[in-house]
Formats: sequence, C-alpha cells, structure tokens
Amino acid sequence: EPFPNPERAPLGVSDPIAEPPSAGWPEPLRMASAGARWMPSVTPRRIDQSQELCAFAEDGIRSVSTSRDDEEMRIRWETDDCRVEVDIDGRVVFADDDRSIVSMARGARFDVEERVGRDQRRARFEGTRDGIERRYWVDGDEVEWSAEADRWIATVLPELFRHTTLNAESRVRRFLSEGGPDRVFDEVAELHSDHVVATYLELLMEMERLEEEQYAQIIDFAAEVESDHGAGELLLAVVETAGLQPAFQGPMLRAAEEIESDHQKTRVLQALLRSELSPAQIDDVIESASTIESDHNLGMVLAEVASSGRMAAASRASFLRALETIESDHNHGLVLEAFLDNGRLTDAEVVAVLQMTEGLDSDHTRATILQRVGAEYPLEGEQLTAYLRSAARLESDHQMAATTEAVIERADFSGEHLDLVLTMANRVDSDHQRAVILERLVLREELSSRELQDVLEVARGLDSDHQLATTLTLVLEDETLNREGIQAVLETASGIESGHQRAMVLMNLARLYRLEGAERDRYIELTDDLSRNDRERALSAVRR
Repeated sequence: EPFPNPERAPLGVSDPIAEPPSAGWPEPLRMASAGARWMPSVTPRRIDQSQELCAFAEDGIRSVSTSRDDEEMRIRWETDDCRVEVDIDGRVVFADDDRSIVSMARGARFDVEERVGRDQRRARFEGTRDGIERRYWVDGDEVEWSAEADRWIATVLPELFRHTTLNAESRVRRFLSEGGPDRVFDEVAELHSDHVVATYLELLMEMERLEEEQYAQIIDFAAEVESDHGAGELLLAVVETAGLQPAFQGPMLRAAEEIESDHQKTRVLQALLRSELSPAQIDDVIESASTIESDHNLGMVLAEVASSGRMAAASRASFLRALETIESDHNHGLVLEAFLDNGRLTDAEVVAVLQMTEGLDSDHTRATILQRVGAEYPLEGEQLTAYLRSAARLESDHQMAATTEAVIERADFSGEHLDLVLTMANRVDSDHQRAVILERLVLREELSSRELQDVLEVARGLDSDHQLATTLTLVLEDETLNREGIQAVLETASGIESGHQRAMVLMNLARLYRLEGAERDRYIELTDDLSRNDRERALSAVRR
C-alpha cells in the first residue's frame, strides 16, 4: 500500500511473520537489542547524528527542575532550542561508564524524551521478569530498537547525571578510583547545576583527605557557582572540613565578593573573621560587608570586625563609613558599643561616633551611647559640641537629664556649650528633670553674671515652687553673687507663689548677703503678700 505520509520516504516495510530483524545482525547489535520489544514498522528518516544533544548551552535561557515522589523522579532541563524530560519510577541500575542501563527492578520504568527544534526522540525501559524491555520512538513513530537508539541513550545519560545528583555518590567514588580528586574536578567542570557541583564537591571532601591546594580548587569552584546558597554552603563546608588555613583566606574573600545574598555573605565573612586575618584582610572584609543591604546582617559582620580588635587606622575609617549606612537604631547601637568595647578611640573617632548618634531615633539607644562616651572620654571642644547637639535631640526628659548629668561632672561648660545645655534644659517639660540639670550646672560651674542670669531665666520656667526654691537656694549658697546676681535672684523669687517657699529663699538670701538700697527695698516688697508668720520671719532675717 502507498506510504500514508508523503513527507516521509518509505524506505521499507518489515514482514510481521518473519524472524526479528536482529537475527542477522552482528553480535554487538544483537546484544544491544536483547530484551527489546521487536515490532515491524517503517524505517524512519534518520535524525542528523551530528546535531549536538540537548546539552546546557553557554548562553540563552536554561533551566533545570527535579521533583521526587517516593521512588518516582521527574527531571526536566531545557535551553532556548531544546528540552529533555526524564521520568524514573523504581530501582534502575546504570552501567559504570554512565552510558547504558544494566538492570531494573521488576515493574520499574525509565522514560526519556528529547526535543531539539522540530525533532523528537523518546525511549522507554521497563523492568520485566525476563530482564529489560526497550522501546524507541522517533518523531512520534515507534520504531525498532537499534544501534542508533543505543548511541542516543549513551549520549543522553551522561547529560542526565550532569544535570542532577542522580548516582552522585557512586559516580564520585568511581571517579576517585579512576584518577583521584583531579578526575572528580574534571567531571565537576562538566556539570550544569550549581546544586550538583556543590553535591559532588562535598562528597569529594567526605570521601577523600585532600591537599591544601585541592581545597583551594574547591574554593575557586565555589566562586564560579551562580547560586548564592550553593556557593555559601560549599565555602562553609571547606571551613568545616579543613579549617580556615591562611592559604584559603584570600580565595575565600574573593569568593565572598561574588555572593549577593546578604545571609550567605554574612555567614562566609563571619567564618573568615574567626581566623587570624591580617589588617589588610580585615579591610577587605569591611569593603565586602559594605555591599550588604540588610541592617541586621551588616551589623553582625561589623560587630565581629570591631570585636576582632585588629583594625588598622584605614580599616577603622572604612568601618565607620560602613556603619553610617545602617538605618536600624538597634543594630547601629550594637555595633557602636562593640566599637567602644575594643580599643581607645581617637579624638576624630569620638566625634564621628557622637555625630552618628544624631541620626538615631531611639532615645534609649542614643542616650546609652552618649552616656558611655561621656563617662569614658574627657570631652571638650568639637567632641563636647557633638555630644550636646546629639543630646539636645532627645525627646525623653529622663534621658536628656541623665545624658546631661553624665557629662556635666566631667566637662567645662562655658560659652556655646553652656548655651546648648540651657537650651536642652529649657526643652525639658518635667520640673524635676529640668531642676536636676540646672542644679548640676550651679554646683559644677563658676558662672559669670550673664551665665547666672541665663540659668535663672530657664529656672523661671519651672512650675513647681519647691523645685524653683531649691534651685535658687543652690545659687545663693555659691556666695559669690554681685548686685546684678542678687537682683536676678530676687526677680526669680517673685515667681514663687508659695509663701512658705518664697520666705525660705528670702531668708537664705538675707543670711548670706548684706542687702542695701534697691535690693533691700525689693526684698521687703516681696514679703508684702506673705502670711503674717512668713513675713515676720523674712523681715526679721533682713534686719540682722
């Protein structure tokens, strides 16, 4: 009968009654077809065997997917122009040369299909009671199993192993027996999946005691792995297996540079920091860490850098620049504390740290750093200015007062610095906290007449008669007031509504200073609205 498809050349039709066509084949081909299901069919047009199998191209879209369900595995890989699909169900044993299937469990199945352009090939292997049944299709037509099918399978199976971890352990063991680690490295260079590369190299490290240069080769492979997870895990596996030898530090730093994942880069850099890095390498770690976007991860690395205590001057400058990029107050604070814990800061570094605290929103974190710096460093000049400007941005009355107290005992406040402290005190709503700042200033500083008047101006904003009276009493006990100072105290005392509290201030003033003229007249005037008892006590004090 005419061939049903005119586009296909009818090269021949086999007799369904005749013996299988393999009967007259040479011995190798008869063996290759053993167990194959013989069926008569037209001989298909030959696929161009010079065409490369669907291997992983160096460019173009490419992907690999593997799924497993109990004993069933589905594997797919594709490039721009081709696709391979493999389904394995049950136990399948492959030849040592990776080019054929030598046995299968009864009921097991192995299906493979390849599409290259418009060409399609498919094969099926099934485990039976008598061995393996083989079937083969070309462009949808089932044809006899042939040497061509064997050649195709011998080509597709190595690609299968290079796309997946299928048979990975036995293959690595075989490669080691064939040519040692170098033979494994040769095969790894042919693998197409980052996960598979990492698996083979990890198996190599488990199975063989390697030389230092061979571990360095694994680190170099890791640097070429595109998967950040795969690269990170492989580098850490080297550290876990061989430790972090000095010869590994440079290659690992270069490999870490290629990792984009914040998490994986952090893990690798932390591992590096646990070794004895040189100051130059510490600087390299800082530069690498500066590309980390996560505040948490960057903070972890910088905190370990600070704890290492091995930063050179240039590294410390790089460290502070990297630290400035952290936006999280919590992480920023942790790193600053680690920095303060390890080594004395230079004057410029103290200023840089204090200026950084201005960007912190957390009152607690900012106040903690400020108070610590204020307690550990004798602040003056630019340092004191940076300290007070940062403290002035605190919103908590308690934190602002505590932060100011921490530095008042150690610093010399005058001029611009005193103005900053008074500005801070004036912003404090709590009478108690404002009074604490003013009282600390009065007790610590020798105030000029103008400075005293500035202090009393802020004191007038106190709503509490008790707090105002206490502050004025401290001012009076300084016993150095001139006439202008006495007049300022009297005017401030006029704002005390409590007769008892005002009388106490007036009596203290009369006890410590001789009042005459306008000051005496103003004193007496301030007693007019006191209770009879308080007025008599105040007037009695001024007559002495």
